[in-house]
Amino acid sequence: MKIATTTAEVLPYVGQNSEQATRMYRGTGFHHLDYSFYHALKIPDHPLMGEHWKDVINAAKTAAEEEGFSWVQAHLPACKLIGEGKEDGLKACLRAIEACGMLGIKLAVIHSSFAEGPYRYPEDKEAYFEANRPFFKALIPAMEANGVHVLLENSCEVNTRGLYFPMTAANLNDFISYLDHPLFGACWDIGHAHIQGLDQHDELVALGKNLKAVHIHDNNGAKDQHQPIFNGTLDWDSFMRGIVDSGFEGPFTYEIDGFLPYRKEPEVLADFRREKKLQSLTDHYKTAKKLLNAYGIEGE
Repeated sequence: MKIATTTAEVLPYVGQNSEQATRMYRGTGFHHLDYSFYHALKIPDHPLMGEHWKDVINAAKTAAEEEGFSWVQAHLPACKLIGEGKEDGLKACLRAIEACGMLGIKLAVIHSSFAEGPYRYPEDKEAYFEANRPFFKALIPAMEANGVHVLLENSCEVNTRGLYFPMTAANLNDFISYLDHPLFGACWDIGHAHIQGLDQHDELVALGKNLKAVHIHDNNGAKDQHQPIFNGTLDWDSFMRGIVDSGFEGPFTYEIDGFLPYRKEPEVLADFRREKKLQSLTDHYKTAKKLLNAYGIEGE
């Protein structure tokens, strides 16, 4: 199984320069990367939204090739899928899907609507599906042209403030069935599921063929902390048994950007933080490999 991690961990260290971020993984053990477009609409002058965005993607592609890395997954921009701001979100996601095609990425994760609105969990499920459908349908031509699966991610009520959002395997399966296209699937975020109090094993098995990707991170069961394996209270045995029994074959993708996050430091300290970050990445790779091997899965 490919062990991957998100570039969101290091992009703040290099001013969102994806080429430099890619090269930062040299010597960490990681050979597979997840390209984060998550902050494309949150950070002013983000490279994805600039005039020369394709040059940025090609530079990251070249860097990965030179360093011996492969791109295996991506996170599409956080955006509104309904209401005011929808058009900006659609533009950003369409660019990101095309960028995935340029990088050879087949799996792109998305959060369904972030919009504030009337749709409450769980009673407004059908209305929520209907409201989000036009945005997802608008992605299909780009998905087909670039061979990219768009994967819906589960969240938790702590994060969504009572608004409707897929929380469970059943929610995700229903939404994917509603969208009715083979390039839609699911990404199971185990940290969100832990906060929601779900059984990792049963949910992973219930996703069945829809399960295409996972987000790996830990927390204390109350807050979305995006911490490394064993830095929280998640039931790792339940999760790993779910990986085995579900037949999941996608990448084992870390999303632990909450650990040693970037902070602007005095110059005398900046190198120490960067060095500690890179050292931690090496440790995280080794931990993932050992965890997978313990359950009879060869990690690479």
